[in-house]
Amino acid sequence: MREYFQSPRGTNAIVTSLRLFVPAALSCAFVLAGCTVGPNYKKPDATVAPKWDVEQPWRESAPKDAFDKGEWWKVFNDDELNTFETQAIAENQTIKVSIAHLEQARATAAIQVSTLFPTLSGGAGVERQRLSGNRPPNSPIPITGPYQQNTFQIPFTVNYELDIFGKRRRSIEAAEAAYQANAADLQNVRLLITSQIAGDYFNLRQLDSEIGILRRTVDALQKGLDLVNSRHNGGVASGLDVAQEETLLDTTRTQATLLLQQRKQFEDAISVLVNRAAPDFHIAPRELEGEPPPLNAGLPSDLLERRPDIAESERLVASANAQIGVAQAAYYPSFNLFGQAGWQSADITKIASIQSIFGGNISLYTNLCERAREDAFNLMLTHAGALGSNAVIGVRYDATEIAPGITEVLCYGTAVYVETV
Repeated sequence: MREYFQSPRGTNAIVTSLRLFVPAALSCAFVLAGCTVGPNYKKPDATVAPKWDVEQPWRESAPKDAFDKGEWWKVFNDDELNTFETQAIAENQTIKVSIAHLEQARATAAIQVSTLFPTLSGGAGVERQRLSGNRPPNSPIPITGPYQQNTFQIPFTVNYELDIFGKRRRSIEAAEAAYQANAADLQNVRLLITSQIAGDYFNLRQLDSEIGILRRTVDALQKGLDLVNSRHNGGVASGLDVAQEETLLDTTRTQATLLLQQRKQFEDAISVLVNRAAPDFHIAPRELEGEPPPLNAGLPSDLLERRPDIAESERLVASANAQIGVAQAAYYPSFNLFGQAGWQSADITKIASIQSIFGGNISLYTNLCERAREDAFNLMLTHAGALGSNAVIGVRYDATEIAPGITEVLCYGTAVYVETV
């Protein structure tokens, strides 16, 4: 076994004491594996009375944001409304965006979970080399003329970061909380879209009822105008009576026209919500029929307990809390294990033999205080900012040369290589 120490500057020095350092470092890493820096999340507490003394039907609240909202619009027993709601859930672009955000958050959480496991990478390579027959005599291959050789190799590399101070676990915690927040956001968007469709639909039907009333009123006023004209032609009614009837008829027709414009606006709004082209989307006029469904007096407070937007905000707070731990973990050392092995042969027919196996290198790299070095460098640039842009450029150049020397003892990473023969 051959062991050596390599500093970040690339110099190698034989250190025999590493025989004890490597096992000790690995043992400490596993002992500290349960350590996680950063605050543990605790739901925000509000100052409330320990017990509410209330009378029926009042009671204490119990959050139910995970409760299935269901197809609540079916209580209205309107087939056309049910069709619009189904189309909106399937085709609405805002809902599709929320679904895409949820899938993105799910994938991000899965990526963060995968960081707890080693990373394995592999490949394959073929190389053909021809050495000159007039090569220098110090070549390791005897000079007998031109020499050609083939190299076939299949290398594998394993990389694993020891999560000693919980940076990865905090990242997973933040990603999972963000995923839950996106799930609550999707439920909130669905609730908003479906309620918007229901509101626009019943506003449209209300306008249909008002337009129907105005049309019947116009018919009645037209008959009244015909009667007044007949009376005027017979000399019974005056011209003032005729003018009053015409004014009343025209006013009613104008009101009906304005209501038709409002109806078109609600119709276009529904077309956007169900992702249909407005010029080709039409809803047949139909006045409201039947009685609205009965509402329980306690229903509004129950709905407040099921609001997904409140759950979304709480999960975002949990995600931000976990990010504090990720930031604090940057002030602690990080440890990475590297390993490499594979097959190599000059003859492709022997690539799978045991004699073709190479590798066995294991590397342990630690970066002691990356965040501290970054803070020191940024602090130097901040103090130099008042000197002007040229001074900042000069300080940046000097800092890259001086700062590593200042923090060399504390901030420089070390790499320990253990090569087995």
